[in-house]
Formats: sequence, C-alpha cells, structure tokens
Amino acid sequence: MSPTAHALAVLTAIVLGNISASAQPASPSKPAAPSYGASAEHGHYVAVNGIKLYYESHGSGPVMLQIHGNSGSIADLTPLIGHFAKNHRVLVADSRGHGKSEFGKEPLTYERMAEDLNALLDHVGAQAVSVLGLSDGGILGLLLAMHHPDKVGKLVVAGANLVRLPRFSGHRHPR
Repeated sequence: MSPTAHALAVLTAIVLGNISASAQPASPSKPAAPSYGASAEHGHYVAVNGIKLYYESHGSGPVMLQIHGNSGSIADLTPLIGHFAKNHRVLVADSRGHGKSEFGKEPLTYERMAEDLNALLDHVGAQAVSVLGLSDGGILGLLLAMHHPDKVGKLVVAGANLVRLPRFSGHRHPR
C-alpha cells in the first residue's frame, strides 16, 4: 500500500472508530492484493435507473460503500478495499459510465450517479452504511447523505466539493 493510501486508510479507520492513530502499515511481505474490479467470484450486475451497474462485495461485517473518483473504477480503490474488507462488507461499484457500468441514455450528472448508489444500497438491503468517497466519489457520498440520510451512518470524503465556481473570467475574486 502506498504511503498516501495508507494514510487515507488510517484516517478513515480512525473516523470510523476501528483503530487508534498509532496503527502501522501492513508488512510489505504480505501477498499481493486480489484483482478488484474484475472479480468473477465477487462481481455482480444490478439493473438500476435504466442501466446495468457493476459492483463487487468483499469481506463481512458492517457495510462500507467505497466510491471512486472521476474517470476511475473499482480498481483504483484496491488498497482501501483490501484494508477494510478485513472488518467490513465493502461494497464498491463502477459509477455510471465508468469501468464495467453502462452509461445510459440520460445526461451524466452527480445526482443521477448518487441515485444509482442509493438503488444499489436498496438492492443489497443496506442502511446506515459507512461511506468513503474520493474526489467525485466524495461528491456522490455527500449527495447520498443529503438526499438519503437513512442510508449514510458515517461519511469520509477527500477532495470533494458541492459548490460550482463561476468560470474564470480574468477577474480576481474579492477576498
């Protein structure tokens, strides 16, 4: 696990109450992580909101939904999936129009992708899950928490925003 991925995993685990801040990285002599994002054993498709959404489920325990960023896929979350699947049922999905999931006929919006994840949580019968979202995945986590607060028990986001800034016009924003 890279130092950045390890730091994010430790921070998330602290927020979720799973470990103390003194946790150390996994030993580099451990076997290589499984191939997430292409698992015949753990991969499934579910029909949601007019598309086939690809998702995987790894581990057992309280449910954690991990959400990748823009232009990403499940494979981007490999270090985090492996880390948290030891104590959680980790759900990961290729967002609409990403990885193995279909794009659909409607325009791609954050709201539509968040609704896809809500439908996935309905499909697996999950409530009050822990959500970890990176970049655009963080935006999806925020929207999921705002529109479906019963689905999100804990939320950790990195590099997310919900404010649209005006296009740069050459003028400086007032301080």
